Amino acid sequence: MKTENYQTMSLFLLNKKCLVGNKAALEEWERRWEEKFPEIKKLPDGRSGNQNL
Repeated sequence: MKTENYQTMSLFLLNKKCLVGNKAALEEWERRWEEKFPEIKKLPDGRSGNQNL
C-alpha cells in the first residue's frame, strides 16, 4: 500500500485531505502555516489570530 507524503503534496491536494478529516494532512497544514507565518499566533480556542469576525 502506498503511503502519502504530505510534506511534498500540493496545497490544493493537502486542503482536500484536510476537508475529509485526515489528521496527518491537518498536522502538515498546521506545520506549514507555523513555518510560513510564525508571527501569527493561535488564539486559545484554536482559531488563527487573523480572523475577521
